[in-house]
Amino acid sequence: MQRTESFFESADGLRLYYQQWSSATPRAQLVITHGLGEHSDCYDDFARELADYDLRISAWDLRGHGRSQGARGAIADIYQLTQDFEIFANFVLKLSHAKEPVLLMGHSMGGLVLLKSLLGLRELRERPLILSSPFLGVALPVPEWKRQASGVISQVAPRFTLDAGLPPELLTRDPVKLSRYRRDPLRHQKISAGLFESALSSIESVFFHARTFAAPTLVIGSESDPVVDSDEIRQLARHLPNPANEVALLPDRLHEVFNDLGREGAFAPLKRFIESHAGLRPKRRPYRG
Repeated sequence: MQRTESFFESADGLRLYYQQWSSATPRAQLVITHGLGEHSDCYDDFARELADYDLRISAWDLRGHGRSQGARGAIADIYQLTQDFEIFANFVLKLSHAKEPVLLMGHSMGGLVLLKSLLGLRELRERPLILSSPFLGVALPVPEWKRQASGVISQVAPRFTLDAGLPPELLTRDPVKLSRYRRDPLRHQKISAGLFESALSSIESVFFHARTFAAPTLVIGSESDPVVDSDEIRQLARHLPNPANEVALLPDRLHEVFNDLGREGAFAPLKRFIESHAGLRPKRRPYRG
């Protein structure tokens, strides 16, 4: 796949980074919104695993993440991210033909950003969705003092950051990827009080409006995620109305099912979903390993 990179501008003037992986003859697009603390480079292996499909894969770095501008993790509220997503999604759509399928994917916090964005973007709600371990509740134990402090701080200094408490050992058991995560200078462990509190409010909105997400959806993650609440993921999946939806919560996996050991079990339903809803077929063998 050919890889390109550039920047786009947010509504408040930040330079936000994005990159694309493209086959020679793309016939569908996949737009990725990453999770808290990571960045678009983390999807290079993911994109190359899909190299057998005629896809253009576009991934952006959230503000305060990766190569995008902004103090690390210092996001006033989730609305800033939904604004950024809207700008990026519209930019990507301009690169596609009118009838070209466009699939939207969000991982973890990126899954919540995607769902919250779609509540205000009716024109995108018909696009097939891939929700990878979406953040719909916290599985990590959060000390009571931190919860209370976050609520107070979000009112007076919403961009103030706290440690998110996301050690890489909760993300994957793959020793190669773990070593890479620990050495990655673009990763961080910060979340702002404003983002955390507004994310919790957004979860309520997403559940309240769940039946408006009528597009075909793949919900994929861990059967017992140590980071996000798997029961809340199941609950949302039960409220999504499309009969073509697929739910794949895999046993014995950590938070990043596409990077964990046994990831072929995650790529299999993903590829079926792409084939069904983008009308693509692989050129070579179904799993590259």
